[in-house]
Amino acid sequence: MLAGLGGGIAPIGRRKVAEVDTMNVGRVRVWLGCLLLPMLMWAGNLSAAPVEHLFQAEVPVADQGADERGAAVHKALAEVLVRLTGEQNVAQQPSAAALLDHPDRFVQQYRYRRKPPPDVKSSDTSALWLWVRFDARGVEKAMRQAGLPLWGRERPLTLIWLAVQDGGQRYLVASDADSDMRRAVQREAHRRGVPVLFPLLDLEDQSRVQFPDVWGGFVHVVTAASKRYHAPDVLIGRLSHQAGGNWSARWTMELDGDEINWEASDPSVDTVLAAGVGGAADRLAARLAVSPGSGGQTQLSLTVDGVQSLADYARVSKYLSSLTPVQQLAVKRVDGSQVTFDLDLDGATGTLDQAIALGSVLQPVSGSDSSYRLSP
Repeated sequence: MLAGLGGGIAPIGRRKVAEVDTMNVGRVRVWLGCLLLPMLMWAGNLSAAPVEHLFQAEVPVADQGADERGAAVHKALAEVLVRLTGEQNVAQQPSAAALLDHPDRFVQQYRYRRKPPPDVKSSDTSALWLWVRFDARGVEKAMRQAGLPLWGRERPLTLIWLAVQDGGQRYLVASDADSDMRRAVQREAHRRGVPVLFPLLDLEDQSRVQFPDVWGGFVHVVTAASKRYHAPDVLIGRLSHQAGGNWSARWTMELDGDEINWEASDPSVDTVLAAGVGGAADRLAARLAVSPGSGGQTQLSLTVDGVQSLADYARVSKYLSSLTPVQQLAVKRVDGSQVTFDLDLDGATGTLDQAIALGSVLQPVSGSDSSYRLSP
C-alpha cells in the first residue's frame, strides 16, 4: 500500500544472401521462424517501440575545426528536428529558426569517429564523422516555445510488406534477408525515427500471403496476415524496375482503419524506398505529434490501479511524465492500490489516450474513462 503519499509529493514537471523468394523457402526459414517469432512477440504485443536515438545525430565533417563543427552541429540539430516533428522540411520553417540559429546551446555531448554511422550507406572508412547528442529537455522546451509539433518517444510499430519486381525476379523481402533494399528501408526508418518490422515469411505467412496478394494490393488479405505481428500500422510497397532504368513504387498504408496511397519514381532505388518510409512517417506524425496549444491546455484526473509499492508509484509517475502531452502531474489521492493523478495536458485528452495506447505500461479499465491498471 501507499499510505502517506497523498499530501507530501510535489508536482513532477515535464522534463548477400539474395532477397527471399517466398515460393522457395527451405528448412532454414522454418527453423528461423520457430526461433524468432516467440522472441519477436515476447510480450504478446509489439504495438509500439520506444525510439532511443531521437536526440542524437551523426554528420560528416571535413576536419575538427571550430567552424566546421559549428556547421555540423547545425545540420545535426536539423536532422533531430525532422525526427521530433515528423516534418521533412521543418528546417526551412521560420518557427525553427530560433533553435537552429544557436544550436550549440543544446549540445550535451559530442565526439568524432571514422566509422560511418549505421544509418548511412558508405564504405569510406577514411571519412570523419561528428556524433552529437542534444539536451532533450532543452530542445523540447524550445520547440514548444517556437510552436513546433512534438512527436513523442513511444511510436507505433509499422510492419512493411515489400514486393519487388526486377526483370524476371519477383519476390517479397523478409526480416532476415541480407538485402540492400531492406537496409535502405531501415536506414530511412532510423533517420525518421519510425520503428519498422519486416515479416518473417515463414510457413504461416506463406499460407496466408503470396506475392500476387501484395503486388495486387489486396490490402484485406495482407492486413489479416499481419495480425500475428501486433503492429498497429501496415505499409505495403510494390517496387518495380522500369525498362528505362527508373525505379517506381506504389505505396499503401493501413492507418487507423484508413487506406492511404502514394507513388514515387526515381533512378535511385534508395530514393524510392525512402519516399515510402518518409510518407509513412509524415502521416503518422500528422496524427500523433502534439502541437502546442492545438487543443488548448487541459486538466485531467487519471486513476491507476495496481500500484502496490513505492517502486510501482515511481514507475507510473515516471512513465506519465515522459508522455508528450503531459506538462505536469501531481498526486491527487491515494486509496489502497489506486493512485489518482492530476495532469496538466498540452492538447485534448485524446492525445493522452493515444500516447498511453502505444505503450504497454498502463492498460485501460473497461467501462471507465481515465482509469487504468498498471501492467505487471
